[in-house]
Amino acid sequence: MRFAGLILSLATISALELIQLIGASSDPPRPPWFGTLTAAMDVCLVASSAVLGPIFLRRGWRLLGSLFTANLALMLGAFVLRSSGVEFSRAVLFGVGLYWLTLYLVGLSLGWRTLLGGPPNLALQRTHPAAAVSATIEGRSGGVVR
Repeated sequence: MRFAGLILSLATISALELIQLIGASSDPPRPPWFGTLTAAMDVCLVASSAVLGPIFLRRGWRLLGSLFTANLALMLGAFVLRSSGVEFSRAVLFGVGLYWLTLYLVGLSLGWRTLLGGPPNLALQRTHPAAAVSATIEGRSGGVVR
């Protein structure tokens, strides 16, 4: 499941990059495959958020896990608004795209080890002081003594 989250995240980032590039550089007559790219990004974003949110929450990264889980609510809200006929401005779409790119890049840069099945980077996690002492004694603190 973690590997699927990693692959879906990379697909989301790639699609977001292309959407931002095309959206910023072209006027409304977009390439015919732009809608397909947007739909693929939506599917990958929802699927990867559903996978990554719980993974990060279980690993103790509450903020990161909460932000990925909140993507599901954000996408549901956007779906409801679009279904009711609301049109989003290019500035709003661009801003949300930048937010998602930043979230995914930070999430992958901090959690790549977790997503590949290895131990999390303990130096980046907040733990109880007793757990930090135990990790230091066992040599797992990455050289960080709390």
